[in-house]
Amino acid sequence: MLFEIGYYKISKRGEILVDETPVNRVEFVFLLYKFKRAYFGNFDLDEGLFCASDDGQVPNRGKNQLKGPCKTCVMAQWNGKTPPACTEIYDLICFDTERKQPFSFSIKRASIKPFKKFLSNAALQFDAQIDDIPVEQCLVGEITVREAKKDKKEYFAPQFNITRHCSAKEAHHYAKVKQTIERFMTEEARMRQKMLPSAQETAPEEPPDTEESAMAEVNTSFPYPDDDECPFA
Repeated sequence: MLFEIGYYKISKRGEILVDETPVNRVEFVFLLYKFKRAYFGNFDLDEGLFCASDDGQVPNRGKNQLKGPCKTCVMAQWNGKTPPACTEIYDLICFDTERKQPFSFSIKRASIKPFKKFLSNAALQFDAQIDDIPVEQCLVGEITVREAKKDKKEYFAPQFNITRHCSAKEAHHYAKVKQTIERFMTEEARMRQKMLPSAQETAPEEPPDTEESAMAEVNTSFPYPDDDECPFA
């Protein structure tokens, strides 16, 4: 049971990479998101990913995995205006209306605010809602990239704007796409839970090499954007 989701990201040149093909804009419908956290070591020392949590609550991977929970971890706390060492990451799961495919687009740090503004604007589009479908699936948006500067550091940031209302046929289609993805994500979570050792067992270093475990890894698992490769402030 495989379900492919494309992975889009912003390049260091300020382009949106659609499965590694550069474009200037992406027309999309927002479906849902996955929240996670990642704590990277010193990039100059090539320390890589120290600790990460696929659900943003309990660490489950990384070369120096901390105990957690994330909510109380010292690496997840603000120090005045200094952000946490452990970064909040939102994997936005959307539908590319031009290429007719679902995709994941990761945002973090200053990139989260423009998306929350997009959601706030969407919530006010009362005349866009069709039947009982969430308004987010009744709107088509656009992702573009702009240059930004913070603390003398220049970077590229995504912008999210509403472009039009969906037709009834489109809205029902996107609602079904969302339901399908949610079903696969639920099945993936069930598979992962099934593979976890019981309290009396010792957890193996790697999951068993079975067809089921391989499928669970492929379905809807998204890579963690490296701090150097994801030029967001």
